[in-house]
Amino acid sequence: MDHFYFRSTIENLKQLLAKLHFLIFLFLIFPNHTHAIVGNYTFASSSGTYTALAGGTTLVSGTTWDDQVSTLLTIPFSFTYNNVAYTTLGINANGFITLGAVSTSGFYCGLQTSAANSIAGYGTDLVGATATSTIKYGVIGTAPNRKYVIQWTECKHWNGAATDSYTFQIVLNETSNTVQVVWGPVTSASTMGANACADTATESGSVGLLGNSNLDFNLRSITNGAVSGNTWAASIAGTAINAVGNMSPTNIPASGLTYTWTPPVPVSMAFTSCTTTFVNTAQGVARSAVNNAVIRVQVVVTGTTSPFSVSNLALSTTGCTSPTNDLTNAKVFFTGGSNIFATTTQFGSTVVGPNGAFSVTGSATLSEGTNYFWVTYDTKATATFGDLLKGCCTQITGSGTMGVRTPTVTCPTGSQTIVDEGVWTKVTATAPHANHGVMLLLSDGTVMCHTNSGGADGHGNLWDKLTPDATGSYINGTWTTTAPMIDTRLFFSSQVLKMDVYM
Repeated sequence: MDHFYFRSTIENLKQLLAKLHFLIFLFLIFPNHTHAIVGNYTFASSSGTYTALAGGTTLVSGTTWDDQVSTLLTIPFSFTYNNVAYTTLGINANGFITLGAVSTSGFYCGLQTSAANSIAGYGTDLVGATATSTIKYGVIGTAPNRKYVIQWTECKHWNGAATDSYTFQIVLNETSNTVQVVWGPVTSASTMGANACADTATESGSVGLLGNSNLDFNLRSITNGAVSGNTWAASIAGTAINAVGNMSPTNIPASGLTYTWTPPVPVSMAFTSCTTTFVNTAQGVARSAVNNAVIRVQVVVTGTTSPFSVSNLALSTTGCTSPTNDLTNAKVFFTGGSNIFATTTQFGSTVVGPNGAFSVTGSATLSEGTNYFWVTYDTKATATFGDLLKGCCTQITGSGTMGVRTPTVTCPTGSQTIVDEGVWTKVTATAPHANHGVMLLLSDGTVMCHTNSGGADGHGNLWDKLTPDATGSYINGTWTTTAPMIDTRLFFSSQVLKMDVYM
């Protein structure tokens, strides 16, 4: 059952649009992964003999598995990936694994939307193709040269041709820390294409490595076509996170085809650059906001041995309209190589009442590639509506040869505005069905909500309607269910049209 919430002002929509613009900006810049450690792994393709895993543990079997994930599994040796030593992983039935975590995303899109530090053998929406289909895992060999093998046997894309069948392994090698994808017997009656995350039957899978974010990848690209296509034996480097391996009846990986990714030889860490950017520009910020991110400080380094430790950030509230009237606290958070803001790791202590120049002292060990620090403000309950929030980072101090560095940009352009923001209130009644994400405000004031009921796999044909009470309150409104549609719907465009009445 779903509960629904309504916001009391239009400001929420403005903020959502600003956040969407920011996410689109991140999406557009993802091909740039010059300093990404996973992007620096070397690749080799070879032919050999496929050897099925003898014994091992079966995760799922038969034709009924779909979108399953394992529990967190133990690797019986330490495997270093993306400069981190891992002893656990999770298996996603959709053709990929995640080091150190269980990925509950990426069901249809492969590495485009999976968790960080994932490895794909063929990452797309996979299901069992035959009664003998399995996903298994186990260890072969002896220390210090053991192999941890995750094996998909006789699977195919959801809703793919009945005769499609893919068999492949992801292999983690002890000591060398190399990653391999090894192909077994494959047949394909389907001609596979791009993966647009629409879960159509011909969406190909990701093949390769993902690092801390979608800026950090090392994928293979195989494209069907007589003119511009290439074969599995002659794959090319994928230049974007949506690179995939197409298949067709005449373009499939040969049994024994092996892709190997080898980590670079470790070298001493060296400083490359640092800069600051403004985040969530033009966003409205409410009074009493906590951990509102304002600027992002990026430090780029190469190499992995003798890593630098950042000990101090010199900051300021320059550009803020009235820090003493509007701000209670300033904090810094460190997200390592992830460009997604999180408050998991605070760098240094909270600065109470920031006004003008201030500094934060802490300790954060850098990893090869781009490292991210985030400066946040807490706003007062009495902050002045319309005041602007800005910020600067004028120096970054690190250990060793990094020393004291001045960011390329110290005071980035952009600002946020303190606004009169509404609050969310849960409606009293519970909706009759689980909602599938589409809500339409009709011209009579009622709200239509598409559900995932009335069809298979969330393809619902039922809509619930919320009617406000006599005072116009949705909080005490009444739910009803409309007559079912003839056809089910999963993805579709929608628009409420204005109705003109002529007398």
